[in-house]
Amino acid sequence: MSDMAGAYAGNRPAFGNPRMPADQDRYMFWATGARMPSGALLTAQSDTRFIMTKLIFGSPQYAIDHLRLHYSGFACTEGGNSPQETVLPGNATVIHGVWIAVNGGPALSCGFGGAAGTSIASGALGAWTDDLSLAVPPLAQVTVYTLYMTAAGEKQIPVHQIMRQRGERVWGADNAAALTALIGTDTASTASLDGPSFPAYYGPDFMVAKGWDGRPVPLVVCDSIGERQSDHPLAADARRNMGWLRRWLDRDGTYGRIPHMVIGMPGAASKRELISTNSAKRWDIVDQVVTMNGGRRPFTCILNQMGRNDYDSSSYATTRSNWKALNDRVLARHPGIPIVAVGQVIHPNSTDGFRTLANQGYQAGGEWPSGVRYQLEADKEAGMDGSLAGYIEVMRASGLADTQGKWPEPFFVTTLAQQAGTDGAATYDTIILADAPELGDTLQWAAGGTSAFATVIGISGQPGNWTCKLHYNGSRTVVAAGGEVFAPNANDGAGSPRTGTHPRPRMIRAIAERVPQSGKAQLR
Repeated sequence: MSDMAGAYAGNRPAFGNPRMPADQDRYMFWATGARMPSGALLTAQSDTRFIMTKLIFGSPQYAIDHLRLHYSGFACTEGGNSPQETVLPGNATVIHGVWIAVNGGPALSCGFGGAAGTSIASGALGAWTDDLSLAVPPLAQVTVYTLYMTAAGEKQIPVHQIMRQRGERVWGADNAAALTALIGTDTASTASLDGPSFPAYYGPDFMVAKGWDGRPVPLVVCDSIGERQSDHPLAADARRNMGWLRRWLDRDGTYGRIPHMVIGMPGAASKRELISTNSAKRWDIVDQVVTMNGGRRPFTCILNQMGRNDYDSSSYATTRSNWKALNDRVLARHPGIPIVAVGQVIHPNSTDGFRTLANQGYQAGGEWPSGVRYQLEADKEAGMDGSLAGYIEVMRASGLADTQGKWPEPFFVTTLAQQAGTDGAATYDTIILADAPELGDTLQWAAGGTSAFATVIGISGQPGNWTCKLHYNGSRTVVAAGGEVFAPNANDGAGSPRTGTHPRPRMIRAIAERVPQSGKAQLR
């Protein structure tokens, strides 16, 4: 451990649940906002086939040192068959260099077996950077620059969306030298890469470091609700957290901020996780850290947030079996590891875009309070045949039981200061509101209309006259000045009635704030 790490070691917050013995020579997960590759591959363009990402992660409440970062050769599916690790570029990803800077300091180069870069074959587990001795103080901002390339027309692996408001950037060029010159700068992202849809770019996934102070460090298996779906990069917090679970784990208080590593993604289900044929590569990479640690894991428990996508309409027994089988597989691979379940949120639908409680009903299996989905929660709370070490309750704690399994009415409601639209034929991507929304808000007007449903990506103006730049397919709906605009607390934006599976940014923050921090006492 470095002298700086030693100096910080005694400056730790009070921590509510029993500490495990600190082990400052053990590689542990540490970075807020870390995630695994998932989603659609990107195609390299000739003028930007070299790309460098600048990503900023948060460090724990204790000092760390000896950092190692991992880069994968695959991505996971999202949606109905997630998390299959079958999204392969079909070509190598060539990493020219990786650099790390702390709190705006100098960027230090990371090596790969002594070389500056490496080539990651398509479908390979990937590569770890060499151990970098770099003293990182508590609650630091850790910037990682990754310079990589493929040939034009080849595919590139998606990992991280760029959070430009936090100083993150993505730059592209047709040569490496043009990009290395940008290290340490705040030069604007390359316009062709930094679009309003916030595509994901390559970067580190697993990140480990030494200096652990003994608090729990969960490995999180989750679906879209636990990961980040329907949150927005522009709404991410100062430490790169998106989704309610990441935000809750990293909230400060009696139990402290909890370092964690999320390996789930949208569409994931317990029944499809940790299957040897197509969803075990991430677990194999974790095993590499166990080997680095001489048999010690880089985590202390498993946090299982899944359940939504394990529902089977044929019977509760099948739904239950789908969910529990992952616990059995985890315990077979990691005997004795504590598994803590995280409760699901609710499952309503709506005929008015979730504007009112009165117009909400229930999705199949989500009938309040005894539908199949809630039967699963009761079994999880009861320990699921002894396979669970704890259960973190969400619905009652966040007030969703008070509304009988329906989403609360919108926290933000305003009116149009000027007419939206012109003739019902021309599209538009700007509206003017009487009150200012927040970046990342999902707004709806013309209640129930799927075309008038968009994300706020820019705000300017003054009280009573706020111009909002929007991202969506483009509305043609004409709504007169004075028409109502609101930010629904959930809305998946398709079908009739609309489903409310995914909470939106304001509701995500509300859940993270309302679920008591005492739930962290369940972690081991």
